[in-house]
Amino acid sequence: MKTFRDIVAWQKGVQLAKAIYKATAKMQPEERFGLTSQIRRAAIAVPSNIAEGYGRESKADFLRFLRTARARCMNCRHRSILPANSTCSWPTPNSTPLSQKPIACFRHLSAA
Repeated sequence: MKTFRDIVAWQKGVQLAKAIYKATAKMQPEERFGLTSQIRRAAIAVPSNIAEGYGRESKADFLRFLRTARARCMNCRHRSILPANSTCSWPTPNSTPLSQKPIACFRHLSAA
């Protein structure tokens, strides 16, 4: 591995963040500072934690950041389910591949 960009989990995290940003653009304006902001921050934290951990000096630090990235994946998964059960305009989690993106990223991080 030459850079963090070579890490498949980081690549999946970037795909997750892009998908979340695209999906949240469709949410109602009143959610802008609520759920939209929260899920976007969680999504961008996934690849950010992987990159930051890669830059740390010890393997223990790197693994700690990977665990944090895994937790953010589950945070995204949870927050992607919430709008389906509320008044937010969001596709239902089981009808869109968006709900699977956090799981795919989580699996790659679990293998690390």
